[in-house]
Amino acid sequence: TTVRHPNGWVDAWGVATRSGVLPYPEHGTEEYRPPEEVFDPVSLSGLLGLPLTIEHPQGMVDSSNVRELTHGWILRYTPARPLVRVQVRLASDEVLAQAEDGVVQLSCGYLAQYHEEPGITPDGERYTGVQRGIRYNHLALVRQARAGDVARLTFDHRARGTMHTITLRNHTRAIPRYLADAIGAEAAASSATRNDADEPIA
Repeated sequence: TTVRHPNGWVDAWGVATRSGVLPYPEHGTEEYRPPEEVFDPVSLSGLLGLPLTIEHPQGMVDSSNVRELTHGWILRYTPARPLVRVQVRLASDEVLAQAEDGVVQLSCGYLAQYHEEPGITPDGERYTGVQRGIRYNHLALVRQARAGDVARLTFDHRARGTMHTITLRNHTRAIPRYLADAIGAEAAASSATRNDADEPIA
């Protein structure tokens, strides 16, 4: 459920990341994030309270830049293998405006150790190496998540946003842009043949 607070803040659920093979064409690698690493309790617990940024900053969020970069934060997380779901608070006018304009995909910034260990996953996906020791730094609202369209916020009728009309079985209904975007993304994700990756910091 999406919650709109009297002060304008919006709490929404979404998918922050996933396990599986993630392509990094800029490095020429296909990197495997095994379930035991993605769902490691120590790694997951690091998501709680992380700052929400607009796009990825240069480098990490730290004590010197957290005030200028933070537009919200992660309230809670829940594993839903192969996905990691999060509840995010959108707290600034800037981030709410971005989401209203359809920028609703999510990408984690994190540190991880890359081990060059080529192999094939149990699902038959080939990879060039494995990510281990994942430690998260921030969650970014982005135009296109490397984890694919599944990594995004979803909103319901209580969220802020303009209305759009859709026609289903000859019935026309007005729904928020957030929901229209989510419906389109889920439809695209169900037929996608390729997923992208999160953004590691290093």
